[in-house]
Amino acid sequence: MAKIKKCLVYNKINVYGWVDSMVVLGWLNGPVDRWKPFVANRVKQVIQSMPADYWRYVASKENPADCASRGLTASQLREHTLWWQGPTWLPTYVPEKEDKQNYSTNEDTKSNKQVNVVLSGSEIIKQVVERQNSLTKAVRVLAWILRFTTKNKKQGYLSIQELNKAKNLIIINYQIESFSQEIHRLKQGKGVSKQSKIFSFNPIIDHNDILRVGGRLRHANIDPEMKHPAIIPCNTKLAELIIDQAHELTYHGGARLTTAFIRRKYWLIGGNNATKKRIRLCVKCRRQNPVLHQQIMGDLPSAHTNPSRPFFQCGVDYTGHVNVKSSKGY
Repeated sequence: MAKIKKCLVYNKINVYGWVDSMVVLGWLNGPVDRWKPFVANRVKQVIQSMPADYWRYVASKENPADCASRGLTASQLREHTLWWQGPTWLPTYVPEKEDKQNYSTNEDTKSNKQVNVVLSGSEIIKQVVERQNSLTKAVRVLAWILRFTTKNKKQGYLSIQELNKAKNLIIINYQIESFSQEIHRLKQGKGVSKQSKIFSFNPIIDHNDILRVGGRLRHANIDPEMKHPAIIPCNTKLAELIIDQAHELTYHGGARLTTAFIRRKYWLIGGNNATKKRIRLCVKCRRQNPVLHQQIMGDLPSAHTNPSRPFFQCGVDYTGHVNVKSSKGY
């Protein structure tokens, strides 16, 4: 067909093709990406030679191609008018007068497998925290998700209550992941096991189900979060975000200052080492901290290095202050 069209291109003749398979017509008229690769590749090749609009249906008994595929003797072939002249209606065929038919098929349809992933609440919270580079962003994103999932019709900015609820959910999620046994025992009214790594903190659970340091500051006149800071597991994304936030709020302070600022609200397990490790990754601190150079000292005088008799070399050390009269330089 491609060679025939190439020969007839200058005569501006429309070339039509007939096929006796409605399934093939359905393939040609359907979207290519719907079929399996074997069919799709061949449909693309056929359409490049002749578009689907120029293909028509012919009954099998009127298809000359069947004469060759089914086999004929030489004497039968000589008298076979269908082979030599084609169908009787072909010479008078007018494409414009034909009613357009739509062909479709479900043969060799590519199967689309739909995979539905259902995430639990803890997995959603963890994904939100893992994808953010700031604790403030993570809290705000989760607060918007909570407003959407609870179908809260409240408009406008996020409230302090919504932000606190989102932050508490993040802390609780990471605490359950690391200290599930301790939390379970405390809710049952039992003490924490001596083998637990937070046994020395005498942990308690507040009214928001957050695990906090017990301590001995219950009667201190300070902020409640400073009395009982929330216990945060180390080597987690939440711990990294807390350290980064404290480091920025202290204007890129050192490890001690950052740790002291963190402990006003949180108690990181192994917080000193984690803070030092995180601060070493701060690009601004590494860029601004100068490299200290050690000054090369001069040679010692001979009186300090060579032996001599006592009091052969003497020096005077002034004690107390020396009065100096200030003047304009004259």
